[in-house]
Amino acid sequence: MPTAIERRRYRLAPPSKPGTSERAHAFHPAHAQKAASVRDSVESSASARFAIRPAEIDDIPTLLEIEHRCFTSDHLSRQSLRRFLTDGRSTCLVVADRQRVRGYALVLYPARCVHARLDSLAVDPESWGRRIGHGLLVAAERAARLNGRAAMRLEVRADNRDALRLYRHNAY
Repeated sequence: MPTAIERRRYRLAPPSKPGTSERAHAFHPAHAQKAASVRDSVESSASARFAIRPAEIDDIPTLLEIEHRCFTSDHLSRQSLRRFLTDGRSTCLVVADRQRVRGYALVLYPARCVHARLDSLAVDPESWGRRIGHGLLVAAERAARLNGRAAMRLEVRADNRDALRLYRHNAY
């Protein structure tokens, strides 16, 4: 199977905030098969198996904890997370093992727009290096396609090297 970079078309957009870079790419139909097997993209081991599922209201305290551990500013509030989980204009996915939530991705669907927006993707620092971010990104893309969006945009801080590497590897 061709790699994601060979199969995706993308374009860069000008940054919307100082110190950030906004990136977007169009989905390629050949990527659908890869997105369908999201669980395969998250590393599994004998000690820990991860599953990606929609976030629930009960996940909010853990999502806030991850948010504060990963980001130094612009934190989502409890009220915002609750609204995103219930308004029907967004998808929040979590990756969890049997013990707890390890990361999340929040995808927004702006009205009258063909693009989805990856508003936030965060993985608990204790779980870095397990391809969880990649699995969440693939799942977020699939959710955007299922919601009728042709492409997904995201914004990333220019100094967030790990995020930039993940997004560049995935053709953003």
